Amino acid sequence: MNLTLPKKSLLAALAAPVSCSERKSPNPILSNVLLSCDGAELTVSGTDLYIGASTKVPVDRGTTGSVAVPGKELVDRVRMMPDGPLVL
Repeated sequence: MNLTLPKKSLLAALAAPVSCSERKSPNPILSNVLLSCDGAELTVSGTDLYIGASTKVPVDRGTTGSVAVPGKELVDRVRMMPDGPLVL
């Protein structure tokens, strides 16, 4: 997966799914969010098995792929990056 999108768009897309994912869980995958790109848009999903949230955001350039990453850590790292387009 390779994609380019604005920092503000990524932070907005991460807000709801990260709030649904649990940081301390007996099942470690629940602390992750799923990033899925189909080439035209990025889908960000998170759940704690009781509730879930998913958001979609258009990307400037992207290739198909998916990856699960720690949600809270991703938000912290994106906030530290300079404004402008991000390449993931």
